[in-house]
Amino acid sequence: MFVSMRSSSFFSAFGILTFLFLLSCKEDKKENDFGIGNHAPNSIIRNHLLFSDFDKEFSFPLWFNDSLISAKNIFHVTRNIFPQSAEMERLDSDRVVPAETFHYFFRKNGTVEKVIHFTYFDNKLIGKSTYRYGAFQAIIGFAPAQLETDFPFDSEINDPKDLTKKSITKPIIEHVKTVEKYAVYKNPQTQDKIFVLPDAKYWGAIKIHKELKPSPTDKIIKGTYYMPLKKYHVKNTVQEFSVENFTYQKNLIHEIEMTNSPFQNKRSFQYDRRGYCISYIDSSRTNGTYLSRTVSRFTNNMDFSPIQIVHKKYNVQGEEAYTFFETFEYEYRK
Repeated sequence: MFVSMRSSSFFSAFGILTFLFLLSCKEDKKENDFGIGNHAPNSIIRNHLLFSDFDKEFSFPLWFNDSLISAKNIFHVTRNIFPQSAEMERLDSDRVVPAETFHYFFRKNGTVEKVIHFTYFDNKLIGKSTYRYGAFQAIIGFAPAQLETDFPFDSEINDPKDLTKKSITKPIIEHVKTVEKYAVYKNPQTQDKIFVLPDAKYWGAIKIHKELKPSPTDKIIKGTYYMPLKKYHVKNTVQEFSVENFTYQKNLIHEIEMTNSPFQNKRSFQYDRRGYCISYIDSSRTNGTYLSRTVSRFTNNMDFSPIQIVHKKYNVQGEEAYTFFETFEYEYRK
């Protein structure tokens, strides 16, 4: 069968275009290996803050993406954390009382205006704390808070009229000063300090000791609360302990490694092809010996924000030890 030179040229050109297309697909696949696609993920939750030790740092309420909270007209998020159970396979939230409940309320601009934190024990309400926030410090993420705390005793959870309350005041983190090199915050009751160093050129151990003179109870954060890179304590000038290192890919949290001798813990986050978090895995070791792992899987809504997280802990033999649940509910402005 005869093929003209024009047809041959056409097929050659077609072959080149096909090759280039397949090559570009290959490059796209390589680019997307971490799963962020070609657009910014729009989950409203900052996973490295809400699902870490930072979730209880109430003076730095950055757990949610304020621009997306505002864009989606969300003004209230309820987070329930249910108790651990070796038997429970699925959550019956109408039957099980949470261990903790957080109510997050937002201003129209998406920043946190108020947080109410309830704690329960043995199906009874044992504590309520309300945090009311002032204006944010945009670079670091600090917000001055007024704290109201009530501890009820000897009352059934469903009978609040008989609640016996004892109101106390908890310490609130105060802003001490901000200079070019660092910002300083202080717990007024314990006098422990938090040093935040956004600029890497001031991160040398000797510089930190000379400038800040941190005590072993003081906390040092390299980076900012929006995107911490390292959180740790120090003693004897340069000896670090209780160290947490944060690594990111394309501005998404990838891993958090925690070292507090003799234990080493690592949290690894998994994303789908569009860049939305679908799970994270915690693993624990001591002196290199594996101890346990916890697998936390997300169920997301149509906005790719979690509505339920199932945490399953496995022991050293790989057997499931227990399960616990978190749920999220979203309330929107009309």
